[in-house]
Amino acid sequence: MYADTVPIESCRVQWCGEEHGSPTPVPEAIHVRTVAGQVWIAAGRSAAYEPDGPFHPCTDDVLVIFNTNIAERAGLRV
Repeated sequence: MYADTVPIESCRVQWCGEEHGSPTPVPEAIHVRTVAGQVWIAAGRSAAYEPDGPFHPCTDDVLVIFNTNIAERAGLRV
């Protein structure tokens, strides 16, 4: 069974660079917005493996965040 598809209203890439030790800008997160909701897919991990942070951005793990408050605590631009 397939779920209904929802068109993407916007998609933007958030970049990080020297502020996280990278000599050149690298993608930090992708923010996708639809009429049904939004999601941030980001490079990072929870510092203490708790669902609400604190967070370490730009690591080799992946965060999938559906909540604006948690995205802000993770340091993402909302």
